Amino acid sequence: MLGIDASAPWRRILAVRTDSTDATLLGAALAGAEALGLGHRLTPLAAQSGEVTEPDPSAAAACAELRPIHRRLYDAVAVLTG
Repeated sequence: MLGIDASAPWRRILAVRTDSTDATLLGAALAGAEALGLGHRLTPLAAQSGEVTEPDPSAAAACAELRPIHRRLYDAVAVLTG
């Protein structure tokens, strides 16, 4: 791991926020490619013997509960800032 992925606290935040063990830039690329139905040869970090950070289920649930509120606030600010 290089850069920000080397930070255990950051990986924990991303794991909780995404409720995923592959919440790195690689995880984002995997999610995007799969959502768009693109063929790829990307391998999840866990399958590459990388350090896996498990999301805390209660923290992930709390984040999921707050996500709609965050979205509404984001949309309201976007309207104000044009």
